[in-house]
Amino acid sequence: MFRYVQETLGLKLMGSYRVVRAMKPDALDQLHLNCGESDPVLEVEQVIYLEDGTPLEYARCHYRYDHGGIILVNNG
Repeated sequence: MFRYVQETLGLKLMGSYRVVRAMKPDALDQLHLNCGESDPVLEVEQVIYLEDGTPLEYARCHYRYDHGGIILVNNG
């Protein structure tokens, strides 16, 4: 999708805003992530913006604690 937006539409991405939270799973998490009610779940909420500040994508994803991790890179 991002290649299409940049190469075909000629739009530039500015960056993203992400919030990462640890939380207890709700009923949907327990069903779809196959986890117990006391297993922690990692929630990642993000918005990706175009160069002019227009939001391009909003996502809120949940991950099992034992199926993911976070890598932070600061190039500034």
